[in-house]
Amino acid sequence: MYEAKILVVGCPAAGKTSLIHKAVNNQMTSEYKPTIGVDFAQKQFVINDEKVMLQLWDIAGQDFYSKLVHVYYKNAIGCILTCDFSNDHIIQDIKMWYDEIRSKALLKNGVPVPIYLACNKIDIPKAKQMMEDEGIKMELQNFQFAHQGFTSALTGEGVTEMLTFVAEETIKVAKNAGSEKDKLNAVIIQDDKAKKSGCC
Repeated sequence: MYEAKILVVGCPAAGKTSLIHKAVNNQMTSEYKPTIGVDFAQKQFVINDEKVMLQLWDIAGQDFYSKLVHVYYKNAIGCILTCDFSNDHIIQDIKMWYDEIRSKALLKNGVPVPIYLACNKIDIPKAKQMMEDEGIKMELQNFQFAHQGFTSALTGEGVTEMLTFVAEETIKVAKNAGSEKDKLNAVIIQDDKAKKSGCC
């Protein structure tokens, strides 16, 4: 089985924690409570008969300016950048975290971790309008995202698809690492058969 540390970042109230709760427990948090420091959840996927466990690290939006926030990035293999797509400052919010992750969340070979953009809260009418805004579409093209998806932690729309894509990409990274595996050192490959043959 593959295990991968995935960062989940974004500005306060972007819906990071709600997105994770929906993905992992199929539940929606009804009351906004800001994450303090970092929270943690796991979600297992089976992709073409191969198991992958995503370790989702929910980084508090308030920690952006903390000197210690980069400590959470160590050994990450990907990042889900969550944004409130009904926010008028959507591009500024995205750029702030995008630049942060690209410069500080690196694989062991120095390459930035892939960033998956979750355009969240599309259940809000204003967010749907923003989805059709040609100016925003053009500005989003200036970023190098591994994937861009539209999600709603309230309805669940797009959430499973987003996490499934991340899981698929994680397996690809692990398989393509080859001689670079030791350098990447971000995916832990566990041999299920070896586990079963061990002592109880």
